[in-house]
Amino acid sequence: MLTATLPVLLEFELEESMAAQMARYIRAATTRTKTRYIVEICKAGKLEEKTLELCGRMKKHLGLRKGVVYSRSRDQCERLARELKCAYYHAGAADNEERLTAWLERGGLIVATSALGTGVDFPGVVFTLHVDIPYGMIDFSQESGRAGRAGEDVDSVMIVEEGKAERQSVSGKGGGVDESIMRDFVTTRGCRRRVMGLYLDNKEIECGDDASLARCDRCGEGVTALERDYARAARERQTVEETLDEATDGCVFCFVEAADDTSVSWTHRPEECERADWRMWRDLDERFRRLIKFEESSHSCFKCGFSQKLCKTGVKEGEACQWPDVAAAMLRGILSTKQGATIVKTVGFEGETADAKEYAKWLGLRHKQRVWGELMSNASALIIEFIIESARRQTGIEAADEEESRDDMVASENNEALGTSGEAQFEKAIDQDVAVEARCRSIQSSDGRGAQAYQEKRRRLGKRVVESTVAKSSRGGEDGWQQGQSSGRTTAQVADRDVSEVVRLWERGCIVCRAQGRRTRLEHAWETCRLNPDVTEDVTRGVGFLDEVRAPFRRQGFRCWARGDGCRCAVEGRQGGCSGGEVVRLAVAALLFAGRAEIREWVEKQEAFAESIEQGEEGRVGLEELLSKRRAYDGEQQAGLDRFLALWAR
Repeated sequence: MLTATLPVLLEFELEESMAAQMARYIRAATTRTKTRYIVEICKAGKLEEKTLELCGRMKKHLGLRKGVVYSRSRDQCERLARELKCAYYHAGAADNEERLTAWLERGGLIVATSALGTGVDFPGVVFTLHVDIPYGMIDFSQESGRAGRAGEDVDSVMIVEEGKAERQSVSGKGGGVDESIMRDFVTTRGCRRRVMGLYLDNKEIECGDDASLARCDRCGEGVTALERDYARAARERQTVEETLDEATDGCVFCFVEAADDTSVSWTHRPEECERADWRMWRDLDERFRRLIKFEESSHSCFKCGFSQKLCKTGVKEGEACQWPDVAAAMLRGILSTKQGATIVKTVGFEGETADAKEYAKWLGLRHKQRVWGELMSNASALIIEFIIESARRQTGIEAADEEESRDDMVASENNEALGTSGEAQFEKAIDQDVAVEARCRSIQSSDGRGAQAYQEKRRRLGKRVVESTVAKSSRGGEDGWQQGQSSGRTTAQVADRDVSEVVRLWERGCIVCRAQGRRTRLEHAWETCRLNPDVTEDVTRGVGFLDEVRAPFRRQGFRCWARGDGCRCAVEGRQGGCSGGEVVRLAVAALLFAGRAEIREWVEKQEAFAESIEQGEEGRVGLEELLSKRRAYDGEQQAGLDRFLALWAR
């Protein structure tokens, strides 16, 4: 008899029920070495709200990878799927197979009950989430084990209401041994993997016992680390794609050479290169490309060599290649550099670098580990690692050079303040901050006094640049609002116009960059913004904070963050939560958590906010009062959000 999961202490029960007292057991360990187990605690009554918040963040990182959200009932399953705009699967649902097929093709989330059965073997599942405590440890082990079937790293998250497991234990109404062990898993202060191992395998296995074991939240950092890993992967992917775009328009030969000599410029066209004969180089590249035979399972383009999961062309053979003549040139040239030869060994090549055929054969094989959750060839993995390492090295060198000339730059910019617009200065300062960020981190780790000095220099620079523009921009905001009032429009009409303008402005580009004053190079998603990773994390927390804040504008039977043409509830058939309202909410979060200090000071000085805080209310309640209630601003009655947007968001 074959069974998926049988705890050791239940063997006697099985023997009794099957009349098989002389049974022989052949066991394999149930340990999922690459699964991180995480339990998130939420307030009573906030279970689904917390689930939607976490899933909303995870959806942005999954891409073509897959995640399963396990619910305890069919009604909850369908309700969560509607909110998350994803497929659902339960025993009573029609068209289960069609939904399942669509999910397997497109990736993302699916909400399911335990009907998404035992023995299911889907590749690419990297995330499972259990809404509430599962019915027992056996069910939990099987359901979380449906992820990682192709060797992927997996995050298994459970969301539980505060105190629920403890109350069940005290009441004695929590069922049998299996349910009791499940509660122990939730409440333990030690390693969660140990609780599972003792029950399922009668073995004490903890995360710290083996370096290859993924850490549970008791031994690691929990959801914070999980999201940080996703964000890091997104930043790396953005770096690689941008570099490949630039290399396609530049000289790949010089790009590779720059790994050893960062002074080498590679922005020129290959036919203009003074360092190599591009015709001979191109011929050698083509001959080398033909030596590489890609495994079909590596999802590589046989024409250019890149993973079809990476480029926009994908499997569409009739379309033009996104990065033509780049992969072979990089792969052949990497071995000629000291930096590249080291990276080749790191990625896994163990042969002779002088043997072109052996090297080409290895490049065509599927890489042993997934990259960003995708199956790729050794060739794609090598190019990705080479680009990322080159970017790290280049950033470190630029940061060191930038630090040496920092004081001179500040003095120069202050002297040019009269002849340069404040916006241009602020843009320049932001770009320079990107270059010195790596240097800042290295200083912080090696010299506390050096870190303080660096931060003080950075503070003085920001203060000088901002001081030269804040007064003018603040007056401009006030003046523009007053002009709107004097043009014959009512206060409500002006507010409708302002909100509509905010929606049009902020729905395009990165909200983190825009909140910090940047006006160019905003095309990237804000969740992966590399301008300042710490600020991006602040905005992420801010967006989560505003999830708890009631929408300010009241409509017939619902509330929304937008008004006028900016509110798209009617167009989208919604009652709150339209795309326009979401843009306004994100803009407010970005301005409050990444914008100038003057914005937060303005909020704290407002009567509605200050009164709520004085009465002992939470900051969330104070912000709700400020944004939703009408007050007199310069003699005109306005909602606080209208005033906030008019002053700071345009």
